[in-house]
Amino acid sequence: MVMNRTCTDTICCLIFFAFIVAMAGVSYWGIQNGDVNRILTPFDSDGNQCGLANQGKSNGDARDFTNFPFKFYDGLMKSATGGSSGNEKYNAICVASCPSGLPPIASFSQSNAQKLDCMTNNDVNDCPYATFNTTQFLSLCLPEPESTMETLN
Repeated sequence: MVMNRTCTDTICCLIFFAFIVAMAGVSYWGIQNGDVNRILTPFDSDGNQCGLANQGKSNGDARDFTNFPFKFYDGLMKSATGGSSGNEKYNAICVASCPSGLPPIASFSQSNAQKLDCMTNNDVNDCPYATFNTTQFLSLCLPEPESTMETLN
């Protein structure tokens, strides 16, 4: 079987190389003109960057978030249990540390609850009590599966 064949690998290789060069150029431009912290730093529900100073998105005045580097989702449990209305499930605050070491939900009471050390915003007016343990992943406080399932049950 003899066919009239042509070489297309060279054209594909040149197009691929052009995309690699373009990707390197866009990456260079992004590093020179962008802010890497906007990708790596979590934001609360008002748009303040957790862990950075001079944030003025909440309440209009500049506030220092340097002691609150972690993002905690305040409305997760309300949303999971059907207690939230509207967009409360997206409420997030910046906290000093991720809650952990909480007692089992069966023995949970207001006396042994852990009130979060947080920076309030327009969506969350008072620092909430933690009802489930979390695990720190990068700058996020993610719910621990066992503690969360126990709380939901």
